[in-house]
Amino acid sequence: MIDQPTTTWSRWLPVLGWAVLVLIGSTARIKGPGIEVPGIGLDKLVHFAIYFVLTVLLCRAVRRKSISLKRALGYAFLAAMTYGIVMECLQWAFFPGRSFELWDIVANISGSIAALLVLRNRME
Repeated sequence: MIDQPTTTWSRWLPVLGWAVLVLIGSTARIKGPGIEVPGIGLDKLVHFAIYFVLTVLLCRAVRRKSISLKRALGYAFLAAMTYGIVMECLQWAFFPGRSFELWDIVANISGSIAALLVLRNRME
């Protein structure tokens, strides 16, 4: 079982910090190293990992005795998925040189689903 933070700040500060890092990374003009993974770009693996972590942090923040594991997982998934879609839209709308990519959203959702599966098994 994963230890649950006890105060509101200790639950939500890691989520906020990670979300800010994702925002900065999503909007910065960063040129990747050009490393390719066969069949999948490194970019997609990064998206997968980022949203895996975000979902874990969100679930830890939401989970309390009064909220079931199933509900906490659902809230975490919905929040992470929404944040990922919003980030893609912001890139397209406000940042020249950045674009909306459906496959980034697929990678984000895949990372979140993987986190849900891991969390479901570890937190039960």
